[in-house]
Amino acid sequence: MPHQLDRATFDHFKQRLESIPADARPKWGKLTPAGLMAHLDFAVAVSLGEVPVTDTSNVIMRTVGKFLAFHVITRWPGGKLKAPDEWTPEPTETLEAERAKALGTLQRFIDAADADPARKTISPLLGPLTLQYWRRVHALHLIHHFRQFGV
Repeated sequence: MPHQLDRATFDHFKQRLESIPADARPKWGKLTPAGLMAHLDFAVAVSLGEVPVTDTSNVIMRTVGKFLAFHVITRWPGGKLKAPDEWTPEPTETLEAERAKALGTLQRFIDAADADPARKTISPLLGPLTLQYWRRVHALHLIHHFRQFGV
């Protein structure tokens, strides 16, 4: 299982996102397939600095929390953590349109991370992260949701 979102792993993630049918039911939570795509698009847009967010991180989350969540406990528990409502926007389009938008944003992220991996953007919980580090965050986030939807 890839633990980084980059050009070499994009097809793997794309294939799995494309395998989520419109009638899929999550194993936990309330996301619909289209809602998942809107959520992923939003999260990746945050990492590109396209969505203004406030850094509410603290030293514990920037160090210990980040290490635990992205290097120790890389299989996040389903249904135990809920994203803030603003991170789960209601989809405004069909599943296919939301999926295309999310895949396009993922591709733009890969292009930006390839061009400037040291560029930093803000994670509200983890503080400033490089695009190189966001590659790991996005891979683990995608894998978490693949488990949620059984793909």
